[in-house]
Amino acid sequence: MANFKKHLAVGAIVGTVTGAGIYLIHYFQDKEENPEAIFQCSKFIQSLLT
Repeated sequence: MANFKKHLAVGAIVGTVTGAGIYLIHYFQDKEENPEAIFQCSKFIQSLLT
């Protein structure tokens, strides 16, 4: 059974990867509708933290 530190680390990694994936899906959908859309680092970081 995983201890607290391992559980916290795996949860942080899974959350970060999920947040990044969700942001990139939305970014590429917006890019299809508006080819001039730019990658916004601040929104990317915000998606990782929420």
